[in-house]
Amino acid sequence: MYKHYYESVNGGEPTCIDEELPFDIPDSWKWCRLGMIGDWGAGATPSRSHPEYYQGDIPWLKTGDLTDGYITSIPESISALALEKTSVKLNPAGSILMAMYGATIGKLGILTYPATTNQACCACLPYNGISNLFLFYYLMGQRESFIKKGEGGAQPNISKEKIVASFIAIPPAQEQLRIVASIASLLPLVDNYKKTEQELASLNKKLPDFLKKSILQHAIRGKLVPQDPNDEPASFLLERIAEERTKFGKKAAKSMSRIERRDRGTFLIYDDGSETDITEDLPFEIPETWAWARLGEIGLWGAGATPSRSHPEYYQGDIPWLKTGDLTDGYITSIPESISAVALEKTSVKLNPVGSVLMAMYGATIGKLGILTFPATTNQACCACVPFSGIFNLYVFYYLMAQRASFIKQGEGGAQPNISKEKIVNSFIAIPPAREQERIVEALSKTFSIMQA
Repeated sequence: MYKHYYESVNGGEPTCIDEELPFDIPDSWKWCRLGMIGDWGAGATPSRSHPEYYQGDIPWLKTGDLTDGYITSIPESISALALEKTSVKLNPAGSILMAMYGATIGKLGILTYPATTNQACCACLPYNGISNLFLFYYLMGQRESFIKKGEGGAQPNISKEKIVASFIAIPPAQEQLRIVASIASLLPLVDNYKKTEQELASLNKKLPDFLKKSILQHAIRGKLVPQDPNDEPASFLLERIAEERTKFGKKAAKSMSRIERRDRGTFLIYDDGSETDITEDLPFEIPETWAWARLGEIGLWGAGATPSRSHPEYYQGDIPWLKTGDLTDGYITSIPESISAVALEKTSVKLNPVGSVLMAMYGATIGKLGILTFPATTNQACCACVPFSGIFNLYVFYYLMAQRASFIKQGEGGAQPNISKEKIVNSFIAIPPAREQERIVEALSKTFSIMQA
């Protein structure tokens, strides 16, 4: 049968309080107000205009010192004079402390030695028969309720009056001790669970990035899609690109070398016939049908520029001008700033065509990438590549993304990270046959699309 609860204030007519009580309790338990089970008091802050108040060794706790556990360290202290002349009070060891204001509202602590507190902290020394640890755990269990009571003002404020007027469910004294012992035995398990949960949450957050990096590494090593023996080897593709490069004159990288794979290693062969063994310089092994090249040999590369701000007419136009902060590691569909045709004519800024692969070279965005979906210029912190025929821009994009950590490492050591266009074009790239590039790009695009879904 349901039990009703009544409260009589100062001997007045009993009033039913069923609606105010937060939950049901066993028959052997009792409800009462927090103010009835201990001696409660708030602290104070001695005036800072009296430096002598702070020249002592009496611990003075602020709510930021609360730990939701035993208080073993209080950085600040006051003097015996402050204890004598101000309203600050010394709370004995075992007192339960609770923050009443601001960001720490509801935070708790148990004193392991006598200490004073500031006015934002409420202290309770429970009466005989009330376990201070039971009170501590009860207040912790009801924290959200106290925080809710403190809402509505300029800052959260629970106040001592609201605290002492709140209800507490009191078990028999021996049961209090059994409850405390049970909680103490379970808390390490809870802490371990919390730690495991946090580690799992962190792993789940990082997993997509780890997975993406792993897939990219498989792709650029020829392990994502199978090789087709019917594909034309990449070495033939590079021979055609070498011929194509000569048509662009100064715009293309000089044909200073070619890379040849032999049984005893991989060699860089210069135009004068000299050669260098670069086997140890290459980042990984590649399939037989693939070939190594330098990035500068597989496309037209160029850095951007910033038209002088002292010429406002340079910025009165509709030609998109990209800064590295606009790079998205994907297709570029929006560029906020623009320049004029005059800037394009009078300065060293260059217009990059649709499909250009962009890469940030300096600062915090180093290694960030993008692919243009419309013609655009860039600032000098950005390098742009227009791949030659047979080299898929998306393959170059994914290769650069897979090697980002390597580029960032190359850029270390200066006042700010700086990869430079020269370092980029001299870096190695593993080139698959054209058809395999297409298969790799298709596989990566599908995989990443599924991961983002």
